[in-house]
Order: sequence, then C-alpha cells, then structure tokens
Amino acid sequence: MKWMYLILALLLSIPLAQSQVIEKRKAIKGFFDFNYYRDSREFNGTTVNLLADFDGRFEYFSLTNIDSEIEASDKTDSTLYYTEQNLRWKFLDDGFLSLSLQAALQSGEENDLTRGGVMVALGEIPTFKDFFKRHKMFFNINLFPIQVDQLKGYNYQVEYFYNIQLAPELFNDRLYLSGFADQNIGPDNTIWVTEHQLGFRTFDNFFLVAEYRINEFLSKNTGWAGGIEYFLPFGD
Repeated sequence: MKWMYLILALLLSIPLAQSQVIEKRKAIKGFFDFNYYRDSREFNGTTVNLLADFDGRFEYFSLTNIDSEIEASDKTDSTLYYTEQNLRWKFLDDGFLSLSLQAALQSGEENDLTRGGVMVALGEIPTFKDFFKRHKMFFNINLFPIQVDQLKGYNYQVEYFYNIQLAPELFNDRLYLSGFADQNIGPDNTIWVTEHQLGFRTFDNFFLVAEYRINEFLSKNTGWAGGIEYFLPFGD
C-alpha cells in the first residue's frame, strides 16, 4: 500500500501548490477531534479524526481508531488498528457532490483496501440547504462502487454519516448527536458497522460522550461506550 500513500501525498499537494501562487489564498479550515472511551465489551479505544478543507473544493479527512484488549471473530490481535485516509474533490459549484478516494488500512494480513466513489452532501443541495442550516445539521452519503481488495466476488460500501445540534437554544450549542453507518456489501452478505454518539460540551473544547455501537466484524456485535472528547476547530 506504499503506492497509495504516494498517490495521496501527490494529490494532497495539488491544492497546496496552487495556494502558493494565489496572493490572497483562503486559510485552511477544519478540525481535530480526539476521543478516548471505555467500551462495555471490556476494551479501551482511541479515535482521532482530522478534517482539512483547502480551498472549498479539495478536502482531506482521516480517521484512526485503535482498540486494545479486544476479541475479534476473525483476528488474533489483542489490539486492533484501523485507519481511513480520504481525499475529496467538490467538482460542482453547488458543492453537494464530491469525488472520493479512500485508503482503508487495518490490522491483520491481506485486508487493506482502496475505494473510489462519490459523496453526496444533502445539506448542500440548494433545495434543502436552508433547512439543514436552520436546524444545524448535516447528512452525507458516501457511495463507493469501486473497491480494490482481496475478497472474493464484487464488494462495495455505502457510508452514511450525520451530525445535529440538539435543542441549540436550550443548551447553547453544547449538546449534539452524531454518528455513522458503514454498509459493507458483498456477494454473500451485508456487514454493518455503526456508531451513534451523544456529546455534551463541559468547558472550552472538552466533551463528555456516550455511544451505542454495532460492529458485525466482532464476536460481540453490540456495545455501549463512554468517555471524553477534545474537539478543536481551526481556520476561519
């Protein structure tokens, strides 16, 4: 997968190089998000997310998850590592459609994969934009019909993720609900991985979080988790 890192680095350098020749370039916007939690299935987890929007069209997003003391149905590792590296290009002026390239790397042998597809940001569609903005929410769908892997048959993924501020007037934007659902579709079955997180900001950028989780790749599919989150936005 070293070639994939090279491709990601080259593609990532395009907007950076372009920004150097623009006299008044826009600042890079995004966020850093760190989570530490304890799962009811008796393992500890750490998740780090990073989003960087370079010029309103090119976007980089990474997710890294490390779970320790875990029992997996098809792995012998006591620590499971999973990361997604994503590059997205909004090719329409409205910004609700993006071409997506994803490299997914994880513990174990011969299970890394590469995906290509399109992301639909429902909240950026002109018809729905005011509604999503007024309710301080977003809902995106990632369709990856192209998947390069070592699995048998044709495999692809549909990813759903969302965020909504709950009662923003009452809680002053302190309470939110967010989550994702990965629908992994193969020739014989469909495997779901989904997490739904309720977070409450205590002070500054620190949150208390609680999650409900389903991971059908694990021997124990469902669980609850609680922990802390540090969320740091940057840029304009």
